[in-house]
Amino acid sequence: MSLRPCPSCGNNVSKQAEFCPNCGHTFVSKEKSNGITFWGIVGAVVVAILIISFC
Repeated sequence: MSLRPCPSCGNNVSKQAEFCPNCGHTFVSKEKSNGITFWGIVGAVVVAILIISFC
């Protein structure tokens, strides 16, 4: 298990943790913040249906 220091309190926290159990600092994962969201997929489907219906 890999550990990283919490930038707020310095407590060693697992790299898999989403927040520090000591102070509650949240760790934002770049993997989770990038990518297609649910509403992005819904919007793409709606646009595709509109395009197909007008052809």
